[in-house]
Amino acid sequence: MVKKITKRQSDSEKIPEEYPIIKRFFFAVYMLISEGRVPDFKNFCKANEIESRNLERLIKEPHRQFNPKYLTILVKKYDLSAHWLLTGEGEIKTKHPTDVVK
Repeated sequence: MVKKITKRQSDSEKIPEEYPIIKRFFFAVYMLISEGRVPDFKNFCKANEIESRNLERLIKEPHRQFNPKYLTILVKKYDLSAHWLLTGEGEIKTKHPTDVVK
């Protein structure tokens, strides 16, 4: 089943390019939702003790202060690449030692 794109997701895709880390953060959140790792935006916020209104405001006003704790959650809990989140380079997902072929 393909999930319908919400207005919030659509708005997050319109974050200006001068806020690349914030754009990648929201891209990653919606990727997790599309993969079924979290059911939706509200549940992502609830599961990670993030006030959803803060993220909704950040979508509309990306110049606001961004809490680095949000990136830490994606890295530690969802195994996403800190390098990708910060730079946009490399793979979005990390490879675990058991995934590496010697």
